[in-house]
Amino acid sequence: ALYEHQKYQYEIEKNAYGKLEDKASKYLASLTVVITAYTAIVGIFLKELLINLNPLVCFLCIFLIVFSFIFLCFSWYSIFRCLRLQEVFRLESNQEMIDYFLDQDYLETVYLDLSEKYDKATQQYIKQNEKKINLIKNGYSEILVGVLSSVILIFIVFLIQLGTGQNERPKAATTTATTCTATEATKT
Repeated sequence: ALYEHQKYQYEIEKNAYGKLEDKASKYLASLTVVITAYTAIVGIFLKELLINLNPLVCFLCIFLIVFSFIFLCFSWYSIFRCLRLQEVFRLESNQEMIDYFLDQDYLETVYLDLSEKYDKATQQYIKQNEKKINLIKNGYSEILVGVLSSVILIFIVFLIQLGTGQNERPKAATTTATTCTATEATKT
């Protein structure tokens, strides 16, 4: 019963390790796409906006662009570290193990030894899983900070566009009214 329990615990931690690796690789792939898209969007759309802005607003926009990019890169780095190859304990499956089975007089001794080895391997997986969980949590927190600052930047750009659009409308109406008045004056 002890052997079966330890083997089951080992399988649980081993599967959790694989799931964490899978989750980290999905995060990494998503982050790579987000960082690439973010860089392209910032380069295309904000280049023209920053030229005609108040220096303070321009500084704020540039700060948010850099801040978001840095935090997205930090999260990418945390997730990438999670995928780093790590040494894990493995049970032997060589001739030495076979000889050990054959040399023992009691099968209980073999099962007890295997239970202890499974426990050692399980403990190592638990430590590795904790490291991976912490790296994924850090990456997720950094993603949130990067995305929130990006949302603030988008909101500011939206307000700038909204303000620019309203400033252009009265000018157009004034120009049209002036043109109409000038045309009427020339006719008389």
